[in-house]
Amino acid sequence: MERLRTKSLCFLLMAILLSSPFALPTADAAPNAEITVMPLGNFSIKNGVQELMIALPRYRPLPPLVLASLQPSVQPLAGGNEEEDAQNAAPPVQVPATIKLKVDGRALPDWVLAPTPTAYVISPETLRGNSGFADNMLRIEVHLISEATDVVAAKLAMPDPMLLAEDGKLTLDGPLSEFERRAAGKPQVAKYFAVQAMEFAGDLTGARAEYEALAKADDPDVARFARRGLRLLGYRLRERTLSGNFLEHYRWGHYLRMAGLYGMAQEEFAECMLLNPKHFGGQYYAGETTAMLPRGLLDWMLYFDQAGLAIEDQVKTKSRINVAVVIVTSRNGVSLTPSQFTAVQDAFICVDRLLNVASRGRLEIVSHWHTIESADSDQLALVNGGVLAPTKGLLRSDGWFDIVATVLPRQNGESSADVVIAGGDASTANAMVANLFHDGGLEATARMYYQIFRRLSQHVPALAALPSEDSLDRYGLEPSGNLHTSVWSSVHDLCPPQALVGVQIAQPLVDDSYLQLWNVAPLDPSALASCQAAIRADRLPVNKAGKDVVIEGHDVPLSEISQAASKGYLASTWVYLPKNTAVQARFDLRSIAALRMRCNGLATYGDFSANKTARSLFTQLNLKAGWNFLELIVEAGTDADPSLALSILDWKNELIPGLACAYRAPDGHRYEPQSPATVGNHYQWVDVRNDWHHLLPNLTTMNLPEFKSWRIESNGTDYVGIFSDSASAAPGYRAQSDLDAENFRDVRLNNVIDWRREWCAVVQGSNDRQLLFVRPEGLPAIVYCLQEANDLPARLKGKSVAQRLLGYVEVDLHDSRQPLFVFDVSLGAPAKWPTDEEDLLSPIGPYIPNDVFFPPAEGPLPPASN
Repeated sequence: MERLRTKSLCFLLMAILLSSPFALPTADAAPNAEITVMPLGNFSIKNGVQELMIALPRYRPLPPLVLASLQPSVQPLAGGNEEEDAQNAAPPVQVPATIKLKVDGRALPDWVLAPTPTAYVISPETLRGNSGFADNMLRIEVHLISEATDVVAAKLAMPDPMLLAEDGKLTLDGPLSEFERRAAGKPQVAKYFAVQAMEFAGDLTGARAEYEALAKADDPDVARFARRGLRLLGYRLRERTLSGNFLEHYRWGHYLRMAGLYGMAQEEFAECMLLNPKHFGGQYYAGETTAMLPRGLLDWMLYFDQAGLAIEDQVKTKSRINVAVVIVTSRNGVSLTPSQFTAVQDAFICVDRLLNVASRGRLEIVSHWHTIESADSDQLALVNGGVLAPTKGLLRSDGWFDIVATVLPRQNGESSADVVIAGGDASTANAMVANLFHDGGLEATARMYYQIFRRLSQHVPALAALPSEDSLDRYGLEPSGNLHTSVWSSVHDLCPPQALVGVQIAQPLVDDSYLQLWNVAPLDPSALASCQAAIRADRLPVNKAGKDVVIEGHDVPLSEISQAASKGYLASTWVYLPKNTAVQARFDLRSIAALRMRCNGLATYGDFSANKTARSLFTQLNLKAGWNFLELIVEAGTDADPSLALSILDWKNELIPGLACAYRAPDGHRYEPQSPATVGNHYQWVDVRNDWHHLLPNLTTMNLPEFKSWRIESNGTDYVGIFSDSASAAPGYRAQSDLDAENFRDVRLNNVIDWRREWCAVVQGSNDRQLLFVRPEGLPAIVYCLQEANDLPARLKGKSVAQRLLGYVEVDLHDSRQPLFVFDVSLGAPAKWPTDEEDLLSPIGPYIPNDVFFPPAEGPLPPASN
């Protein structure tokens, strides 16, 4: 009998799987956990009996675990001379293999491997019931019976087997063929599993034909999965071969990203990097999609580092946040090793870089390292009701550091994910203090920064859209497997980059920077209410004469302005600058309940409500050359004498040469009023993306052009809808009465965004006009890939979608104010709209030469439609 040399041929399995839609580096579906297939890596099963520990996906709800493999190969040997055998080696041949599986002693059905890849399903109920589940692992015994020494299997988290779930639970385990057999009473489900087996086996052409027949199946879930499969196979079997053209790869990357095909999206963005290594968007999205895959930290951090370098030279103003990281090396007998000490530093450095890139360079976070040998040291004390922090040197009266983070050795019984923060007010020198454990890694470090930003969100308008930490997994790409990716996605997608320049925590006092000449007018309650309502109007009502005030120190003592007690004040001042300058404005407040501000007639800081201990607010002001007029509407608190102070500095915390102020309008000088963004105009995304909060109109249901009867409503957690009684019978419309069901769910392209599953909504206007409402996560795909009607109306011709932005709306959702961008589009008759929002997109467009993309970091506008 011919001797055989057995050999594990990982490359053979991977080569076959890479030719199928279930290749290891792909994530198949739309960016939500219900239909997204996520790769979990691969593992080796050796001949004989062994116990394996397999990491489970952290996504919730827990999806089935699907394993994919094929018969292993062995290398035939003709003789005993290895050198001759190597020169005359015959091709490897596949040999039969059977895998027997047991979970906690319970035998699962056998898995008999075939020459082409097959799939094996382990149900969520089996995963939850296994003895390793508490550690997020599957403890499983496997027995490989084969002539081969081992076999390689790929792991995927797949929701598809849940088509056989009953009451939301799936208990069936075994080969995919068993799922087809069990679904005999559901012919469309059985057909779907048969087609999926064709995919695994590599018959892509046959699978596409079968999916086309299932795409409009009566079973809506089968139809949805089939349409998902068509999108993937459309990429795998595309007729147009990609050239070395940047925009083709960039379009495909964004299309695949919003279709949930993260592995293939990553490949397209990586191609962009070969064509233009200094393109910020390509580098950022390559890093983002790489982080969704089972890749190491260095794999995706490299892209983010390059994205930071690409944007660095373009950023003129930024907020510098200095962080003192105090590492306590010993605590109650637990001491840090040198490698653990280094891991703490690595975590802070990585998160500092990630937040810098997510803010497009506007947040410069710099860590400074300090060491304390013991937690019992007299250098540490409990501050702010329980946070351990240094008491000497690092916390001064003016906030020597913005953040002081004390890292402690973790003991048994303590969670590495625990983070405690406090401060940010006068009781701790205006600095933030935090405690976290040494082995918290990126998760704990990102959580610390996020909690700090969330606490600042009540003071800084740029952070108002950040959701609560409990809601973070609903933002960014889905399914979210970890917190740190959601942290940087929220900063990147929800916060206007230039507005982030106003994020400050603590600053040294610069005495000469405070404005000292004011006119202050007390307001009675009715006038105060009018002022608050009129903050965005042309004029502010004043019902009492103002008083000119010269301040010798910092604070304007409001209660001393008039003899009668007053709750409200209108404080104004004139500021002169020799040239146009972007400045940082710092408000120091005492007993102020509310503050609103206008600069040159334009609202720049609105709807702030302070808590009792709030002291400092920061914002950015774009001041013109000459005289600028600042107006502050102030509502006083009740527990102390109210006062305010306004400091104006450059972004290096230095005085601005030539700055002057006056409490009256200077003779012969008038400011140039800044007009708010006009409702109804088209705006170019490239012009407004860095500061859209100020440069775009904030639309309301009363001023949407040609859509005055529409209203925008939300239940606060699950959905946002654009509703109109007059359109209740129109195609593509879902009435609000439909949304009252306890288990609300919406997956169709219509006027509702189900926040757990969707990223856009469309509403029909007059004739050929629609409004498209887009979550920030989906904006790049819409800008580059939206597919419109062939015959655009005259008002849209010659303009790309990126040049037809109307503004944004804000909706209350998850304890935050979420933006939706509004585009003027023409998608054709509602009856012809696609069922799935992903099918609004087309990755193919006109050719644009590569040289157009050099050297801008963000790239040019997409070509005009038609």
